[in-house]
Amino acid sequence: MRRPAIEEVALSLCEKSILDCAHQAMDSLLQKFLEDATKDAASHLPIYHTIPPTSRVIQWVWDIREQVDGILRAVQNVSHLLADDVFHKWSDKIPHLLKEKLHQPLILRENNSIVVNFDDQLETVIREVKHLIRLRGESCLPEEAHSFYRQRDQLGEQRIVLKAIVDRYNELRAELLSIEMPLVQPVLHRMDALLLPGETNVIWSDEGVSEYLRNVEDSSLVIHSQVQVAKKNLREIQDLCYAWGNNEPILCEKALPLDLATLKTGDSVVDEELKPMMMDDGKRIHLLLQVEKINDIVQVNMK
Repeated sequence: MRRPAIEEVALSLCEKSILDCAHQAMDSLLQKFLEDATKDAASHLPIYHTIPPTSRVIQWVWDIREQVDGILRAVQNVSHLLADDVFHKWSDKIPHLLKEKLHQPLILRENNSIVVNFDDQLETVIREVKHLIRLRGESCLPEEAHSFYRQRDQLGEQRIVLKAIVDRYNELRAELLSIEMPLVQPVLHRMDALLLPGETNVIWSDEGVSEYLRNVEDSSLVIHSQVQVAKKNLREIQDLCYAWGNNEPILCEKALPLDLATLKTGDSVVDEELKPMMMDDGKRIHLLLQVEKINDIVQVNMK
């Protein structure tokens, strides 16, 4: 999209450059004329034959100023025409642009991740309107652009909330191990169900966008917390199971030959060595699984 605000600045700089060059040229010509006049050569100038020396200098300055003013007026007229043309081309496109971009869904899915679907051209329109109000006034702007600009704060808040939701979802997807997928897949399905309206029929111009995002935000926080707890519990259960395999055998070769008189039965060995460890670890695993059941109940109530 073209930038009328930047072109306005460029035109003003162009005018200033022309004016500076004109002043330099006039000063140079005036200096040359004065030098010639002091040498009594001014009387030979074809335009000022009948004018005495002092009046001749003043007349020359006036004529030069009139010529420079004419040039500047021409430049100013051209710059206004160019600026108006650029502005009208921009303003004519705004209604269609806003209608198209604001009727897009909030979320765009790319493979296993999602992104905020707020077009960069909408951000450019907000910035353009901000500067054009200063340069041309509010009354010159299309009503669609002015109405959209008044919603900039609300749109900004909605984008912040949606960005947090998107980042949270993508984080869960990216950090999920294949072994953890069966455990958290139901939770992700519920999250996908919450996001589906934002991918299909909830658009930026809807009045209920903020309410929808608040509901998704609250649910996504709970789901994200539950998934993190589930993954933590799964890792702890794995560590407990690995610990069983790392223990030394109850009957090892260094204890042989056994004293048959004092040898305990296999059952008594298990009761003494394994049962306490299995009971403690079993209770811990049971507690961790109970946490998952509680989370499932909470998730059902959220539906």
